[in-house]
Amino acid sequence: MLKRTFILLLILLSGCVAQEKKGDATRPDIQEPTIEYRISLEAVERFLRHGDAVFKVEKRDMIVAGAKPKWAPAAGVDVRILHVGKELRSEGGALVTDQHGQVAVKVMLADSLKYFRWVNKLSYGIEPELLEGIEDVQLQSPVKGGQEWKGWDASQVDMDYMVKLGVGNVVYWLPISYKDTRPLIEQVTKKIHSSLMLDVTLELYKEGNVLQGGDVFLIGRAPQPESLLGEYFTREDVKNYAVKTMPKYAQGESGGYDVLNYIVYPGDYKVRFKRGETSYESDIISIKNSELKRVFVH
Repeated sequence: MLKRTFILLLILLSGCVAQEKKGDATRPDIQEPTIEYRISLEAVERFLRHGDAVFKVEKRDMIVAGAKPKWAPAAGVDVRILHVGKELRSEGGALVTDQHGQVAVKVMLADSLKYFRWVNKLSYGIEPELLEGIEDVQLQSPVKGGQEWKGWDASQVDMDYMVKLGVGNVVYWLPISYKDTRPLIEQVTKKIHSSLMLDVTLELYKEGNVLQGGDVFLIGRAPQPESLLGEYFTREDVKNYAVKTMPKYAQGESGGYDVLNYIVYPGDYKVRFKRGETSYESDIISIKNSELKRVFVH
């Protein structure tokens, strides 16, 4: 009986060992199949208000220890837009690569007064003759440091102008350089202002005596900036910004204590002088040139 039990125990033990060896034999040295991706910027299709950034996605299907990886176009792969800066817009829903592994991402600048690097200043909505002698605005980059993401200091990157794409566990950061046309619009507006306005200094007299030491007001009905600037700008948003930056000139009732110098639009005006309860006023005067103008009040 004892001998029979011992034989059964040997059989059970030998069975366990055999199963363990069988299990070891099923674990090869080759790694499980994996897919790795890489993304590159192929080209940019240029349009006035947007650009189509064309990316190429490649994959390598299996990595075998000691073998050289082979990359091939990744067709039919989903591309995720992980970040769009708040100064940018991107149209389109799900992005899928084509048979060549390519996909186009449309990017626009949210601000209508900002443009891409390839847009010429003649497309800014300003009459061309006003741009003569005025340099285009400088290109602004959201990246102040290196050219690759690994070389960028986070404090030197303006995330409002960055787009982040993802495929699998790989990401690609696309910086969007831009031109802000505001400084150029301001230059043009000053140029228009200088061409339209006159610089006039008043000299007030009453009964042959010079009047001083009181409040002086130039009173007229000069056109509003909107009507003066309308013909120089072909877009409403550009004109509206120009109106905001138009340098001051005499409108309505302008002046103050002993204020005798005025920037005026050519036209007809009256002058009022006030000292305490005493007030004097001129007849209508016509201002047509920059000059020292004698004004008689009564």
